[in-house]
Amino acid sequence: MLDLKGIRAEEEKASYLLGTDFFAGRDESPIKDGNVRVDVLVKKVAGDFKLTFSSQGSVVVTCDRCLDDLSVPVDAESSLVVKFGPEYRDDGDDVVIVDEKEGTLDLADLLYQLVALELPLQHMHAEGECNPDMLNVLKAHSVEAAAGKEAATDPRWDELKKIIDNN
Repeated sequence: MLDLKGIRAEEEKASYLLGTDFFAGRDESPIKDGNVRVDVLVKKVAGDFKLTFSSQGSVVVTCDRCLDDLSVPVDAESSLVVKFGPEYRDDGDDVVIVDEKEGTLDLADLLYQLVALELPLQHMHAEGECNPDMLNVLKAHSVEAAAGKEAATDPRWDELKKIIDNN
């Protein structure tokens, strides 16, 4: 939680370490583990607050190809404007309205999104770094291997294929 009402200086800094406990608490998250440091700079600007996030570290996800753990580096920057209003509202833009009575902002979701948006769409090891045992299993069940098995077809279908080929 970030207490915006408690900020007295024009500029304040805070740091957060996102680790195993932080990522484990997320339902259906592709991130299994991580070690990410997020620095937050809060600047007062005409009654509003500009938050600048800077994150560095790495997270662990599952490789889509071999299902082994894959370490993905995280290096991101983002900013957000926070304003006071009658109730909390996040329209998905870079502006969040915080209830002026409470004056606090829960940063957990924002920090998670900052890290999660750094993940590539496909989580795969570099070529040659995947688990070789799993690659052998995949190769045995691939389309090319299945095509080789289809060479021995049912002879009844062979006769029907001759009819199709003649037309």
